[in-house]
Amino acid sequence: GVLVFRKQQLSAVAAELERFYWAGIRFADPALGDILITTTLMNVTLPDALDIIAITAGVKVSVRDGSVLIE
Repeated sequence: GVLVFRKQQLSAVAAELERFYWAGIRFADPALGDILITTTLMNVTLPDALDIIAITAGVKVSVRDGSVLIE
């Protein structure tokens, strides 16, 4: 599938990723959810999508026990 985000808050992007990949995503600081990003994810795995989001938003993304943390 293809996910397209244009000037969307990271919190909205995370919510869409949760629905698309059936993953739990949390923010270490809720203010990170206000970061605006623009990106297109075309047929990528969740790890690849998280790498792209991390680079685009300038955040660190880690996965522990099946839960994604954005910090």
